[in-house]
Amino acid sequence: MLRDLTTLRTLEDIRLFYFKYKDSPEFSLLGVSFLILVGVIIVWKGIMPQTHDWFSVQDEIKATNERITQLKANQSLIGGISQAQLDKDYTVVATALPYQKDYAGMIESIDQATSISNMERNDYSIEVGNLSTKSAQLSPQTTITVKVSLQGDAEKLQKFLAQLTKELPLSEVVSIEYNDSAVNIEVNFFYKYLSPSTKFPYTDPIRILNQNHQKLLRDLTKWKDDQSSLGAPNFLPTETATPSGT
Repeated sequence: MLRDLTTLRTLEDIRLFYFKYKDSPEFSLLGVSFLILVGVIIVWKGIMPQTHDWFSVQDEIKATNERITQLKANQSLIGGISQAQLDKDYTVVATALPYQKDYAGMIESIDQATSISNMERNDYSIEVGNLSTKSAQLSPQTTITVKVSLQGDAEKLQKFLAQLTKELPLSEVVSIEYNDSAVNIEVNFFYKYLSPSTKFPYTDPIRILNQNHQKLLRDLTKWKDDQSSLGAPNFLPTETATPSGT
């Protein structure tokens, strides 16, 4: 039978083959095998892709439900926050860590600390850095260096340094040169560039401030309130800016 099957060429050959073997067990087995093969092809090409699509749809439904659940949780959390308090906290944080270079804030911080400590400020210089907007945005640098020349004794200097740690924007004294009453200080002021086009995924969970963050926010708020209550210094600074790039 197998030998005859391999010789089939025309419709007449197929007809003769059928009448010759239609009553034989081998022909029945061949028919069953053919039907099984057709069934496998149908399952593989027709049903399996639809099954895969069904699972993909179920996964998408699950992901969508999770996003909806998170959105509801975020909405519930935001609904319990005072808009006035949120605006105040944002102002405090943006003052402490500006999203751009806050030259006026830096000079005001130094002058406030100078005024409270009764030091005398002679001069200062600012390392502006790259003035190109695009280069400044791409720069990994997050500090601006201000060099200050002061006059005062050691006690006044300690008071100046203590006060500067409570001034906003946040800063760090990196070097001090003291000779008699002449003092040269180098201060790094911190900032974090944030593009106006920055978008935050609305499906991400909103994180609650932990106790350490809440304490830090309270300290920053107190420092800002103290800084605001003092008002601006009653003398105008004389700036000598020193660009380090174009």
